[in-house]
Amino acid sequence: MNISIEKRQAYSEVLQILNMLDETLLKKVPNKLIEFFKNEKDISYKKDIDVNIPLNQQNLKRETFVILAILNLKYWSDKQEKKKLEEQYMQNEEIYQNKLQSQYSVENIFKNFNTPEKLKPQVPATIEKQTILKKILKFFSKFFSKK
Repeated sequence: MNISIEKRQAYSEVLQILNMLDETLLKKVPNKLIEFFKNEKDISYKKDIDVNIPLNQQNLKRETFVILAILNLKYWSDKQEKKKLEEQYMQNEEIYQNKLQSQYSVENIFKNFNTPEKLKPQVPATIEKQTILKKILKFFSKFFSKK
């Protein structure tokens, strides 16, 4: 499995946060998952996390917040809180999908698309179909009109 540096750094941040948690919360997280974070973290990455400052003000990786949200939903929330969080996550996902849909809709993609004149489709001039009889008559009319 190829894990990006960004994720490895997030694992390092998550481990630091887990180590600051109360023992009762830490015990709810499976040891196998904690071991995974330990094995896959970026050992050279050090982030100073201050317990007196809210996490959202500490410039943590987005992936860190995602992992913490999953841990909170899966291991730390009771049934009522879990249901509330799932509804909020579904609303957030719906908003995100609607944003993507409007941003990348076919109408919006081609709305501001400026095509150079050379690439614009040219409407062909109307071509008159001529039968052999018309061609012969045209030939003779030219011949007789010259006299």
